[in-house]
Amino acid sequence: MKTHLIFFGKSQDFKAVYFSSESKTENFDLEIKDFDLLESNIFTVDDINNGEIFSKYFFEYRNKKYSLLKLYSFAQAANGSRISGSIFGVGLLSEENINLSKSNLKLLKVAKDNFEKLSVSNKKFNKSNFDVDVEKIWKAIINNNGQNLLNHIEYDNHPKEINPKSIGVKLDFFTYLESVSKQQILFNKVYFSNDLEHLKRTQLKWDKSEFPIFIIHNGTLKEYKEKVLKPTAVKTAENDNRDIIDLKIDYDDLKQKHAELKQDYVSLRHTFKKREFFYKVLIGIFLIALSLSVVYFYLFKSEKQIISPQKVKEKQTSLEKSKKPMENTDTTSVKLNSNMGETNEKLESK
Repeated sequence: MKTHLIFFGKSQDFKAVYFSSESKTENFDLEIKDFDLLESNIFTVDDINNGEIFSKYFFEYRNKKYSLLKLYSFAQAANGSRISGSIFGVGLLSEENINLSKSNLKLLKVAKDNFEKLSVSNKKFNKSNFDVDVEKIWKAIINNNGQNLLNHIEYDNHPKEINPKSIGVKLDFFTYLESVSKQQILFNKVYFSNDLEHLKRTQLKWDKSEFPIFIIHNGTLKEYKEKVLKPTAVKTAENDNRDIIDLKIDYDDLKQKHAELKQDYVSLRHTFKKREFFYKVLIGIFLIALSLSVVYFYLFKSEKQIISPQKVKEKQTSLEKSKKPMENTDTTSVKLNSNMGETNEKLESK
């Protein structure tokens, strides 16, 4: 069988459209009758916010080995409201062992993104029949700048042994897919998802033995295990008595500490009172000194301004002495004036 590119989803009922690198396959039952691995029955969508899921299957049909890669996510039917199992996606199916490579994943991503643009709106199919839309995408893939991208799919040899289990791997596969050793993931069905909570919900549904979860640690596949809280020790009568004794000891210690703190408080309070009295005395002395300084200043100033009666008398005496020569001068002047009058009278009579 040639490698097929498959578009699938629940637009109404579940539907799948198959294309080879050359043409559309009208009746795929001639290749594999009642092919039912596109609808995931183990790790499927269960919430509207689920991220994309990438998976790889190994299976046999009529003694022939096949491999299947799928990239899918949530989309409701055109006229439905169901969430669980409502998917749409793109797959690659071949008798060859399709490689888990970035190149093959990129082809699926491009095809799925364009499928969503044409046939899905707001996580809901906008039509019940998407045949025309996906045929446009297939034609663009087989004639991409003159190249048929389906002829560039990467393959590997089929493994000799495969673990029959189905596993989930917590991984950002768009970034770290090639960090996974291919020899470590040789399981019948491997589901990659970056949503750990989604993987854990699926594990609860199927049990750990049916669906173990793995993580990649230092490039090695390591089984994921929840952190288990340490169990609380069961208390016995002896433990209870021991607890009572411990509590009593703790109580006595606290009582002793309380007494010590109380004593320290009393001591500190006494010291504080002493210091308070000392500071009050200092402040009192300072205020008294300040008051005396002010009084002294004003008294000294007023003494300068007050003159004693004795000093006033002495000042008056000195003033009188200084006036006597002035009086003599005035008398002489009067006499001269009187004489001058008499002389004038005599001259006039003559």
